[in-house]
Amino acid sequence: MFREVMKVSVSKAEYRVIFRLEKLGYGQHMVMQRGHTFLEYRDGVRGTWTDIEYLTPYELCIFIDLDKWHQKSKQQLRDERVSTALRVRGYTVKRYLYSYDSRKGISDTKLTEVTTDIIAVLKSKGYKPTK
Repeated sequence: MFREVMKVSVSKAEYRVIFRLEKLGYGQHMVMQRGHTFLEYRDGVRGTWTDIEYLTPYELCIFIDLDKWHQKSKQQLRDERVSTALRVRGYTVKRYLYSYDSRKGISDTKLTEVTTDIIAVLKSKGYKPTK
């Protein structure tokens, strides 16, 4: 698919969010770096890789994006097309921008903000944490 074209890897920020969610009991049904293929003539993009995704029945796609790249207008257009294509397919899409911290990847404040919001969305979808 796109893995040959896109250099996809898990960032420090994504790892920190994933570890925090797992520590709080929100690791079940979670997968990382899941690919989605779209029809370019209909959706405007060929596909994407979600950073974190909660599978059925929660169907939540999470993108943790570095603001340096995702504040550019061309990338914002692509992000919106990807979000729209996923919503049409029944997913809830959450995007979080963060500023890079060379030691942690994402600041503690932003990490708390992101995980709190993800947990609120999951609870609204009926997710029950495991402990």
